[in-house]
Amino acid sequence: MKRAAAAVVAAALCILAFGCKPERAGVPQGPKEWSAPTGGAATTPVDATTAEQVPPLPSGNVLSNGGFEAGLAGWEVWDQRPKRSPGNNVIETARWEERGGQVLHITRTSDRDGGASGVVQRPALDVSGAKSVKVRYLAYVTYEEGGNVGGGDPRWFPEGAAQVRVYYTAADGSKQEWYHGICIAPMDGYDRERFTVTKDNVWTPYESPNLMDLTPRPVRIDEVRFYGFGWGFNALMDDCFLIVER
Repeated sequence: MKRAAAAVVAAALCILAFGCKPERAGVPQGPKEWSAPTGGAATTPVDATTAEQVPPLPSGNVLSNGGFEAGLAGWEVWDQRPKRSPGNNVIETARWEERGGQVLHITRTSDRDGGASGVVQRPALDVSGAKSVKVRYLAYVTYEEGGNVGGGDPRWFPEGAAQVRVYYTAADGSKQEWYHGICIAPMDGYDRERFTVTKDNVWTPYESPNLMDLTPRPVRIDEVRFYGFGWGFNALMDDCFLIVER
């Protein structure tokens, strides 16, 4: 469990299931306590994994380096910018003393045009025999702006500073996806099923329902993305896990 800094003046966030540590009341105003960006290549859509590539079913967390103590090792960077107004995206790991180590730092600034900053893993994991598959993560959001924050308008891609999206193959052979987001400034009519609303500058935990209860039922987890999407945002993410129970 990571140590809390002695100078922190904030209420303790003690959620044992997530191993959370006390949060900081404020938010850093610059990169002085953050590490330099570790960088990475932008990702592209992934073709279906062949049966020969599917590994055996493990138990517990199946994602590599979900606490980011090894920087971005094990992750691919997702840096998506529109051509009209590309803006500026940052995907890096940052030293966060209140959590006792590294966290994921994702930001975007733009001229009011949507883009994404995040990280990706593709476990290609056969879960046909799993009892439970759940996503867990922590998010600390300081700022977000967009035209569909909270995903209330189905005509547009849902925006929010700290989201997770799982791409999977279903039992009927179809390609499906599931997502959830943590946001601080949802628009009227936001999607209450898909988004958790929290306060800014607070570490907020999230645990998904059992993804094996989805219809159609997953048989393979193809890809997991942790990211922000919108006109602009600034967020930290940590303990990004995919938990499998056999």
